[in-house]
Amino acid sequence: MKAIFKISYGCIFNISTLLILGLMISCSPSRYVPENSFLLNKNKLIIEQKKIDKSDLEAYLLQKPNKRILGIRLNLFYYNLSNINKTRWPHSWLRKIGEEPVVYDPFLTNRTREQFKIYLENKGYYDARVRDSVRFKKDNAKVIYRIKPGEPLRIRNIRYLFEDTGIVSVILNDTVNSLIDKGMLFDKEKLQNERIRLEELMKQNGYYGFSKEYIYFNAEVVNDRNLVDLTFVIKEYVEGEINRRSMVRHHKKYKINDVIFYPNYNPYEALTNSADHRNQDTIIHDGTKFIYRNKVNIKPQVIYNHHYILPDKTYDIRDYNKTYRNLSSLGLFRFINIHYSESPDAKTDSSGIYPLDCQVELTPKNIQSYQHEIVGTNSYGDLGVRYNLLYQNLNLFRGAETFNLKFTGAFEALRYSGITDLSRTFELGTETRFEIPKFFLPFRMTEFVKKYSPKTVFALALNHRIEKQYVRTFANASYGYTWRGARYLRHTLFPFELNFVQVDEYRSKDFLEIVDSTFLEYSFTDHLVGVSRYTAEFNTQEIGKIRDFVFIRLNLELAGNSLYFINKLTDSRVVEGSYRLFDVRFSQYARADLEFKYFRVINSRNTMVYRGFAGVGYPYANANSMPFEKKYFVGGPNSIRAWNAYSLGPDSEEKYENTGDIKLEFNMEYRFKLFWKLEGALFMDAGNIWDIYYQESRADAFFKWDRFLTDFAIGTGFGTRFDFSIFLLRIDIAMKMRDPLAPAGERLILTSRKLTFSDDFTVQFGIGYPF
Repeated sequence: MKAIFKISYGCIFNISTLLILGLMISCSPSRYVPENSFLLNKNKLIIEQKKIDKSDLEAYLLQKPNKRILGIRLNLFYYNLSNINKTRWPHSWLRKIGEEPVVYDPFLTNRTREQFKIYLENKGYYDARVRDSVRFKKDNAKVIYRIKPGEPLRIRNIRYLFEDTGIVSVILNDTVNSLIDKGMLFDKEKLQNERIRLEELMKQNGYYGFSKEYIYFNAEVVNDRNLVDLTFVIKEYVEGEINRRSMVRHHKKYKINDVIFYPNYNPYEALTNSADHRNQDTIIHDGTKFIYRNKVNIKPQVIYNHHYILPDKTYDIRDYNKTYRNLSSLGLFRFINIHYSESPDAKTDSSGIYPLDCQVELTPKNIQSYQHEIVGTNSYGDLGVRYNLLYQNLNLFRGAETFNLKFTGAFEALRYSGITDLSRTFELGTETRFEIPKFFLPFRMTEFVKKYSPKTVFALALNHRIEKQYVRTFANASYGYTWRGARYLRHTLFPFELNFVQVDEYRSKDFLEIVDSTFLEYSFTDHLVGVSRYTAEFNTQEIGKIRDFVFIRLNLELAGNSLYFINKLTDSRVVEGSYRLFDVRFSQYARADLEFKYFRVINSRNTMVYRGFAGVGYPYANANSMPFEKKYFVGGPNSIRAWNAYSLGPDSEEKYENTGDIKLEFNMEYRFKLFWKLEGALFMDAGNIWDIYYQESRADAFFKWDRFLTDFAIGTGFGTRFDFSIFLLRIDIAMKMRDPLAPAGERLILTSRKLTFSDDFTVQFGIGYPF
């Protein structure tokens, strides 16, 4: 373990050295800039009238300076370290992780000016003027763009011209949702988005063959008034015969005719025509056909409950999207292909609507799988290794029921009571989880299943943990539901969860003396926790999109109320001040916490993350303390990193795990990419924990509104992260800035004493981002 620390400190020293060298060398011109050329140092945009967003224009810059990290051209520095005449390592590697010097090019400057002009015209600024100038200083060039947008064109009137009058009502009845309105700028991008919206609208109303290519717009400029009269033209259909009465080709409206599912579709057999049609079975369920090859691998009812494409229903592209989403949520299929085609006997019905067939090809995954895992662990700062043996069945009873079974064994070391304390923790356990893709209730909720993709979850777990101070066994049984809510929202409700904690052995007399007759006594004795909990998560992140997003999680818990009232009604015996179940005291409490995270995505290489957490637990009636596993703590690699896990709290007398009933925490982190797989971070953490009840032995830990801010601990630091795609290894070095346990007047460490590495700095190792 000492070797690990030597390697880590050495790695950190080397990285810091490179950063310092980068600062020194990157400030000087590149050694590979050609003679009589200049290194592009900066682009500056000066926009008059402030009508245009500068960040939108910056996307059209055809030449950008070398990237800077905290003002340092680090990537340029690594490139300069290489010898371009050598192709072997490390020169080739340095050029790969580095960045070639950006040499000022007047041709690209002219092209950029032209691109700015085109962009401004597309936004409605047809009188815009763009000028550029260059300032040279030593070997650097600074390009300045001066942009005068002028007065933009605005839309005065909007009208629609329909070649096919049969679709007039569909479009005009939805103009309230139009992206275009009178008085708006004549923005071509918004006009294109309106064409896309109208295509989507038509496809939501049965017009399967409609596309935005049928829509174009004419714009007539009113002289000297910067106004535009806009006309949307919707063309007739390009295929079929001309209607003799209207003399146009009408757009075809469709309704669903035949719907056929192939639940065990094999694309290889389809391509080679080797499918044995003699072994196919057809099942019809509520008008939908299911064609199985060889055997029924999944019940028709399950698929039917998750799809929206139904016979005799008007074609709607949203049904396609929702069906694909719901079938994907089952986790049972490797490929999902949904095809539409006109029926062979494509004749209109009495209302002039054409029939449309739908074929859904479902290629299943391997139903059963076994997996071995050896993974590194980081439990609140305790590093270790874990072995998992997993078995999974994705379709246990042919109803897309998922069954997971896991056996685990773990070893952890490096307890944070001291860097050199190598006390070991051993753990053995097993978990099983069974999920049903619906609500397990005595009545049917077909429409709810289609809309919200609910699941019913049954779970069991058993864990045996051997620590330095004690040996504990933990058992869990739970039953609950998960479902998707509105966009970005997900719900979890567990009406029943039973946890049993048994302390098998105390292995430390000192620990037993600390626990005995203190607030920790209840947490480290045998107890039951019967919980009902609800969690709501709101997450606006969209994979693949570089934009800001928000994550909010609300968690509510109630424990012990049902057991307490049953004992109260039956006048059960009270033992040592509390009711018992199977001669074991049960917990009773309420707990609520809220977490908020805001990710400010500056660009693809820089992100600012803000996090806030507030939680409170309130034990009552049958319990005078929260269970240890439900209490809050701070410190460690995912909390206030200047302190180790469980080492921080307002009570300076605590010798072991410091926990509380109330927690407030705030974090701020700036993340930036460096080179290769290496990322950097600067961060600041603040917060603490408190007790909700006053105890004379822990008077300083009691929460008071008039002083809780003075109990805040503050830490700051920097970190390095190695992103290997499948996992992220993190090393954070944090420094204490404000210590609430220090005497009054000495809590701001930088102004009260000299810093020492052993007392004021903490090295945290983690897997994944801290939040």
